[in-house]
Amino acid sequence: AAVALRTLLPHGTLRARPGLPTVVASRALLGGAFAGMEAYLPLIMSQVHGHNAAVAGLPLTVAALSWSAGSAVQGRKPDWSRAALLRAGFGLVAAGLALFSLVAWGGAPAWVAFAASACGGAGMGIATPSISVLLMRLSPVAERGFNTSAMQLGDWISSALTIGAGGALLAVLAGGASDPSGAVTTLALALALVAVLGVVLAGRGLRVEGIDGTGPERA
Repeated sequence: AAVALRTLLPHGTLRARPGLPTVVASRALLGGAFAGMEAYLPLIMSQVHGHNAAVAGLPLTVAALSWSAGSAVQGRKPDWSRAALLRAGFGLVAAGLALFSLVAWGGAPAWVAFAASACGGAGMGIATPSISVLLMRLSPVAERGFNTSAMQLGDWISSALTIGAGGALLAVLAGGASDPSGAVTTLALALALVAVLGVVLAGRGLRVEGIDGTGPERA
């Protein structure tokens, strides 16, 4: 898969080279980090906090609503720096994952899961459209189809990897899903670091003329 990705993604994506490769890599990091929380939050709500399936799924509804709200806010502010919005989105996802790690242990009240979902969803709503805008601005017209497909591919693969990593941690640390706290906490903290890495890479990789918000953005 890694060999194939070198062909299917823009050159330099796996190294997060400045410019377009950083934008594509950011979508992969963002999607993978959020997918890990979205996949295992209902498990924590049911197995650790003892809620039924209906209540365990409610944080996902909160995430969807906050995602929509974040997207609406950024859509009404076309003059805001897209690079800054991307970094803010990564920061919110990192905060959501940090809260998720607390909920996974069971010591925190269950309502913290709703705060984690709200932060993560808002971050996705702010950052995901900004990534799409940056991708279009940095892609030559003839390459927009390839780059858009590459962005989606990176998102799907990273999401599959993080969800799979969670399953592996459950098998190794918990022997299944009967006591998922340790495994899911480890996953949440690791993904929070991934989101922080996204903040750093977005800041470094987009700090070129017209992309970091310090000057007029180039088409």
